[in-house]
Amino acid sequence: MGKTTKDDKKRMLLKVYHQRKEPFSSKEIVIAGKLAGLNDKLVPDINAMLMDDGYVQTDKIGSGNYFWSFPGAQGAAAKKQVEEA
Repeated sequence: MGKTTKDDKKRMLLKVYHQRKEPFSSKEIVIAGKLAGLNDKLVPDINAMLMDDGYVQTDKIGSGNYFWSFPGAQGAAAKKQVEEA
């Protein structure tokens, strides 16, 4: 069995976001990532990488941080950049 690469882990977590199509709290994304086969201790780091890459958005609502990524968001952002250029 091959080793799971960093990019594979990012794809696995992004797939969780795109399948559920709803915002997650910090705890919820860790649980969902664990159910998808990721190590629960690595999920926050993988989530941070996805945020740095612009695939996952975040906002603080009340006392909690919420994360989301919708399948069409990347395409819409790319189209907007092309139109602005």
